[in-house]
Amino acid sequence: MYKEAIKKAQSAEIKKVGFNLQIPSNLKSEFENQCKQDNVTVTSMIISLMEVSLIESYLTAISKIESALFDLKKVLNSEAIFIPNPIASDNPMFSKTVSEDEFKKLMKIDLELALGIDEFKEHFKTDIFGEYLYMHEALNMLESARSYIRRISSNMNKKDEFNAVQEEYMDITLKNFKAKGNK
Repeated sequence: MYKEAIKKAQSAEIKKVGFNLQIPSNLKSEFENQCKQDNVTVTSMIISLMEVSLIESYLTAISKIESALFDLKKVLNSEAIFIPNPIASDNPMFSKTVSEDEFKKLMKIDLELALGIDEFKEHFKTDIFGEYLYMHEALNMLESARSYIRRISSNMNKKDEFNAVQEEYMDITLKNFKAKGNK
């Protein structure tokens, strides 16, 4: 979380509003020193920590998503599961492959992520015009994780298996939609 906050703190500034914050003096001093070492302002670091915390809270709000992301990190043995889409060809993750057993796990994870994203949208009542920027950032990260799985399936020539999981997702979604309509 800290490294992500540093990256955000070093990026472009945005419009700010006043916010009164009182903290213990020893924490303030130590935090100021750390910010100087990291070459960021205290204000930008506090803002970025708030942003990262919000995103992380959204990613852990739905247990299905939290569990799928944990499993994805474990299968890939990496914290770098949110790769920008499309993945640049010079990115080491561009040509990533996994074992057959791990691929089967990735297909289950992809299904859980897809279903989790739907649950997330319903839980938070999100739409594309919503005002919650960081909620949408969390959704983008989830879609990024799914695109990474899609890329791995492509690298392994497993498009049919990947498409079968997408069909399973659509079947479950249709079943859920019909169940809601009968209520």
